Amino acid sequence: MTKTEKLLHLENNLKGKGYKVDTELTMDEFGRIHGIVLDKESNKYFVKAVVGTGTYAYESLVAESGVTKYLSRLSRKHKVAIDDYRLLIPQVKEVIQEGEIICLLTENIEGTKLSQKSPERQSEKVTMVLELLTKLSISTQRYQIQPYLKDYSRNFVLLYLPLRVAKAIYLYPTKFPGILVSAFKSLLFLWHDNPVYSLVHPDINTTNIIIKNRKIYLTDWEEAGWGMNIYNTITPLCVHWENEVVRKAVINYLHKMGYTKSITPLLAFRTLVLLNQKKGKRGRLIRDLRLLNIAKSLKI
Repeated sequence: MTKTEKLLHLENNLKGKGYKVDTELTMDEFGRIHGIVLDKESNKYFVKAVVGTGTYAYESLVAESGVTKYLSRLSRKHKVAIDDYRLLIPQVKEVIQEGEIICLLTENIEGTKLSQKSPERQSEKVTMVLELLTKLSISTQRYQIQPYLKDYSRNFVLLYLPLRVAKAIYLYPTKFPGILVSAFKSLLFLWHDNPVYSLVHPDINTTNIIIKNRKIYLTDWEEAGWGMNIYNTITPLCVHWENEVVRKAVINYLHKMGYTKSITPLLAFRTLVLLNQKKGKRGRLIRDLRLLNIAKSLKI
C-alpha cells in the first residue's frame, strides 16, 4: 500500500466511525500518521495512527495506546503535583484497531509546547516533569500495563549494548574509535549501585511537554517502560545538551539525585542509541555525531 493509499484508507475508516478530518493527515519518516479530527459535536481529537501490521511502528503504537489509556485515568484519579503544577496524560477518546489500522485518538490539548518557552522556563519544567514522573510511578500498578512496557532494567540494557555497538559501527564505520570509547563509558552507568526502578518515559523533551494553565501534559508514550529511574534523564540530557540552561538544570538534577558519576556514561549510551537509528534528517545526524565527539572527550 502506498503512502497516499494508507492516508486515504485511514481517513475513510475515521469517517465511518463518525469523525471528520480537521487538519490534513500527514505521515512522518517512521510511517506514523498524525492529524486532528472532529467528532459529531465538533470536539477536537489528536490522531496518531499506523496502517500496516507487522512493523515496529504498528507494535509501538499498540503499546502506546495501552499505556496512555491506563496513565490518563491514573493521572486524574491521583493528583500528582508540585507547586500547584499538576501532571496529566492526555485522555483517550478511542483506540481503533481494525485490520491493518491501529489508531489512537486523544484529547487535543490546546496549550503551549514547552519548546516555545524561554530556556529558563524549559529548564524549570523539564526537571519538574522528571520529579512528577517519579511521583506518578508510586501510584502505577505495573502489572496492569506490563504487556505494553519495554524493559529498561540494568541487565536488559547491558544485554543489548553489544548489538547497539555493532549496529553503530556498521552504519558509521569511520566513527569506529569514538563508538568504542562511548561503549566503554556506557558500561559504567550500568554498574551504578542499587538503581531505583520506576516508570520510564525515555523521550522526555520540550516537544513532548504541553503547558496549559497550571497543568503539564506529557505525551508520546510509545517507548514507555519500566526500569532504572535514571533512564528518564537520558533524553533531556542529550537532546538539549547544546541548550546550556537546560543542560545545567538536568545536570544539577542528576547531582541532587546522587547520579553525578552517571552523567558522562548516560550521554555516551544515549549517543549509541541515536546512532542505531536509520540515517535520517541531516540536522539530526549532525547533532548525533557531535554528541559522539562530546561523549568521547568528556572525563568520567
